[in-house]
Amino acid sequence: MSHSQPVSPQSPDDKGHSRWPRLRRWLDPYVQWNWAWNIDAAVRYGAVISRIQPADLTGRPLRVCDVGCGTRGGFSGYMPLPVVGVDITFAPHTVRQFPLCAPVTASGGALPLPSGAFDLVVCMDVLEHIPREARPWLVDELFRVAGRRGWVFVGAPCGPAVRALESRANQRYRERTGRDHPWLSEHLTYEVIQQEELETWVAQSAGAHMERFQMESFPSLSLAAWRVLHPLWHHPILMHVQRPLFRPWARLLIRWSRPPSYRWSAAPEP
Repeated sequence: MSHSQPVSPQSPDDKGHSRWPRLRRWLDPYVQWNWAWNIDAAVRYGAVISRIQPADLTGRPLRVCDVGCGTRGGFSGYMPLPVVGVDITFAPHTVRQFPLCAPVTASGGALPLPSGAFDLVVCMDVLEHIPREARPWLVDELFRVAGRRGWVFVGAPCGPAVRALESRANQRYRERTGRDHPWLSEHLTYEVIQQEELETWVAQSAGAHMERFQMESFPSLSLAAWRVLHPLWHHPILMHVQRPLFRPWARLLIRWSRPPSYRWSAAPEP
């Protein structure tokens, strides 16, 4: 004779476990949407986009390369174009969320890409992460893959005021978390970039690779704005609502970028 086991009532913990998958299905799309955008990238790419749109480059299919794109789609997340994204590492589960970005795992100083393959090459906030002697080589690679009529945008934090500001920000982060900031610590490891240096590297490579060009150098994100925004977009609570909170300010920050600036960009217009 068999004896069936009585069915025990569902415990509160069991109810929590049954609700968690439903909660995850609701939260995951929001989390992905929130982290697919951030104010710093919006300003750095927005400054580029504001310059290529009046040039009517967007009226035809553009071959775009973003060197140092990160794992969240890079340039393609701010202008919906197919992009070849180059970086030294990618997170496969994150890359799948950005189908417009074709990832290429490589160093910016040795791009496994053919010469003259792109109409637009963007490299923002990469040079400060590598030693000074490697920076001109990387800039030259950007112009090689852009060819004689491509447009290249190179941007980086520049100047001693930026270095002092980043040092203080890293110190505050260390006091709060017990460790250095993951990317500011790299900035502080290597020699600070001077605006004149950046312009010289870009002009020399443009002269070697382009038929003709007109040099432009422009600020991207004022020092005052960076000083206010940096602790906010890394705030442990605000970061979870950073897209709806900061997105309305992106266009104004691009328009209000004036010296003294956190980032300078150089772009020889073909």
